[in-house]
Amino acid sequence: MTRQYIGVRFRPRGQLYTYHNDGDPVAVGDRVKINGRDGWQSLEVATVSDQAPRFETKPILGPAPLDTEKLSGKAADRVVIDDPNDYREVGKEPWRLALDEDGGFD
Repeated sequence: MTRQYIGVRFRPRGQLYTYHNDGDPVAVGDRVKINGRDGWQSLEVATVSDQAPRFETKPILGPAPLDTEKLSGKAADRVVIDDPNDYREVGKEPWRLALDEDGGFD
């Protein structure tokens, strides 16, 4: 399997950070787990290349679990973490995931 070099941003329109992926291929728009300052984070892949940069890169931790994908609407800049009763502040205000009786989003 060919090593991929992927670019991610920790903030919208922020600096591009390059990591490498030795696992299953990822594409632009996929979400991956990155080891950040406060534990792992789910980030969207902005670029993918097979050309090695001139600097050392860190590995991604793998694909992000499905429940960490971005939500729409008011919570668009927040990310769901493993448990619906848990939350992480990604924007300015924390929020909680609300599930209706069918298990969908309110």
